[in-house]
Amino acid sequence: MTPHELLRSCISRDKAGIEIGPWCSPLAPKRDGYRTTVVDVRDLEQLRTMAEQRGFPAEKVANLEAVDVIGDASRLHELVRSAGITSGYGWIISSNNIEHLPDAIGFLSSCGELLEPDGLLGMVVPDKRFCFDRYQPLTTLAGMLRARASLADPFEPSWTAFQQKSLAALLVAPDGSRRHAWSLEADRPDAVAVGDCRPAFRTLSDSLTDNAPETFFGHRWRFTPASFELFVLDLRAVGLIALEIETIGVTVGTGFGVRMKPAPKWNPGADEFSERRTALLRRVEDELAVVSAAYRRLQDEHDRLKALLAASEVPPPG
Repeated sequence: MTPHELLRSCISRDKAGIEIGPWCSPLAPKRDGYRTTVVDVRDLEQLRTMAEQRGFPAEKVANLEAVDVIGDASRLHELVRSAGITSGYGWIISSNNIEHLPDAIGFLSSCGELLEPDGLLGMVVPDKRFCFDRYQPLTTLAGMLRARASLADPFEPSWTAFQQKSLAALLVAPDGSRRHAWSLEADRPDAVAVGDCRPAFRTLSDSLTDNAPETFFGHRWRFTPASFELFVLDLRAVGLIALEIETIGVTVGTGFGVRMKPAPKWNPGADEFSERRTALLRRVEDELAVVSAAYRRLQDEHDRLKALLAASEVPPPG
């Protein structure tokens, strides 16, 4: 199942739902009979202006949905209730959104509050191995918690922008083009490059010196499938969210799909919890190893030896 197929599997026309930032490609458009509450940081006119300035074709611009609730999805529960909507939701979908949010824990907690007991949360999450986040460290629970404590810091966006810009990676394709996102099939470890960190440092220094905080809308959080699973497991164990992963897919293209559902409080024994966390961290190591140059060289050598062995086999007598 592809990431977007997994996302679509959460949607039902019979139940009210939320779509976060559908942009020009809504998966549950109201015009098709879906009972969708659209949430975005911009209103329809602002979105239309952005799409036109970026040269989107008219048919794509026409797909834009009226925005029902405007604001940061980190505060989804508060935003929806402030808009006077008191009912629960059967589904919430979000594609390439959680990695941008200042408070991703707040978003997941809000979804747990808003979903009905049998509701579903579907997400597509970019895999940090196959985009400009390649050389960035993975997100940790400690990093998320520290970010929550820093939400009132006006310079948090400046520091986060420097983090992204100073290690932004790109793939130099065989045709010479430079890509900010790519697939496992297109991945070539020896062709993933990072640029000069000095311009980003100068921008950060100017921001701090001039007391002029930056605005940042890029990626704050970075995951692989196993690291995301660990993140959710930890959040549930410490009692910060009431959700669990029902299904998590493999990475297809640049991201992976996740389907989550409401879950009761969970207080695992220390041994059980340690065992599950350790297994996930070992999977994280395996995921990261797959895109290393050393792994690729070993894989190429394995394929070469396998081909030589196959060519040297004597066919059985007729």
